[in-house]
Amino acid sequence: MTSTYQVTIRAEDGQEISFQVSTSETIMNAFDKQGYALHASCKSGGCGACVAQILTGEFQYLLPMSANKLERVSDGAVFLCRAAPQSNLMIQAPTKWIVKKESLFSDALRDI
Repeated sequence: MTSTYQVTIRAEDGQEISFQVSTSETIMNAFDKQGYALHASCKSGGCGACVAQILTGEFQYLLPMSANKLERVSDGAVFLCRAAPQSNLMIQAPTKWIVKKESLFSDALRDI
């Protein structure tokens, strides 16, 4: 059965962005649909650019992650491109991230 949970991402400056995310959808995909660009590169769990820290809550990976990839991240870290919520989540964005809504102009440029 598919459920939805509130997922909140907190930026270093304290800004928080929250959305309802289905247990059948990755966190990254849900935020993308709302127009927010989370820091990512490959979007398949290979590069580690989307790794963030879970402050509270539970998640599961929709696709299995290799033990090698999981060994390279700290406890409580999550690959947002592969993870789906299993409860309400509070996530701390890494320092390098800027969590912001993309403009229509930047969306048009991405498609060029």
